[in-house]
Amino acid sequence: MSRNLLTLPILLLLLAGCGMIGGGPGDRAVVTADAVAIEGPAGFCVDPDATRDEGTTAFVLMGNCAALSPSPFTRQPANPAVLTATVSARGGTSIAASIDELPEFFASTDGRRLLSRAGDPDAVDLIQNFAEGPVFYLKARDRSPGQVPGVRDDQWRAYLDVGPRIVALSVLALRDSGLDDAGSLALLRRFVALVQAANPQDTVAGDDGATPAAPEPRGLFNSGFFRRILDGTG
Repeated sequence: MSRNLLTLPILLLLLAGCGMIGGGPGDRAVVTADAVAIEGPAGFCVDPDATRDEGTTAFVLMGNCAALSPSPFTRQPANPAVLTATVSARGGTSIAASIDELPEFFASTDGRRLLSRAGDPDAVDLIQNFAEGPVFYLKARDRSPGQVPGVRDDQWRAYLDVGPRIVALSVLALRDSGLDDAGSLALLRRFVALVQAANPQDTVAGDDGATPAAPEPRGLFNSGFFRRILDGTG
């Protein structure tokens, strides 16, 4: 199992070109037994070949819809980038309940290891982090080997709750796309808003069809937070 959210082989699949969903572009993937919906901003479509849904966890990759269809009317994103969504296993703590602990967690060895392609905490620089309501945002730079050619080594990520699961969303800007830091963060905020809108909290059902109870607040370092995120990377 990979120890980072963005593995080189998966990213190479996406950068090589998107796949097809139902014979045409799709900007939404519904994954896991809870039917978690991952919806991308305009011009971004799911790559079904690189997306994995294990039922308990899932990993979704999205790229330029224009790579999916020969039609000249296919929408393209204003600034091409690579978008990812990792859906964790159920249970444990929540982002909202632990929002104050997240800066300390990601500054820790385990947190920085989570952000590294190679699982090397010493190769990660935390640049910025902040919370907006129940969503935690961070920007990090990964200096470990294996950087995908054409993709910047710094990226924005967001962590949020969808029912009893944690969803991690990422934006990887392409070096030649003209997508600057402010644009990357704006794109990530749009991605977050779409995922939240696609998953009303009172309609995310458990495996038995019942709406899950809110998880009890527990500390990140004694609740398996790190393991839950890793379980979603496959």
